[in-house]
Amino acid sequence: GFWPERIRYVEEQYRALPFPFEEVAPPMLAMETSWDWNQLMGFLDSWSATQKYRQQKGRHPLEEVWGDVVGDWQDVTEKRLVRWNLHFRIGRKGRS
Repeated sequence: GFWPERIRYVEEQYRALPFPFEEVAPPMLAMETSWDWNQLMGFLDSWSATQKYRQQKGRHPLEEVWGDVVGDWQDVTEKRLVRWNLHFRIGRKGRS
């Protein structure tokens, strides 16, 4: 409930948006990087939903899970793979 309404477009992989083109199946692509604990937490802290939660609740939403996650991470300086699947729509303009 803290994300902006438009986040649903991403969650639905943009399928709910009007798309007046002949669709072309995109390849499966992902973005990858290696981050340590602080980099990952900085990224999660930058989310608009995180900031909205903090404003409304007066506490950080990740406080409840930080201990569990850092316990699994063990060495917070260790870099780990972070991966995002990319979703997009490709279309071909209709032939006249």
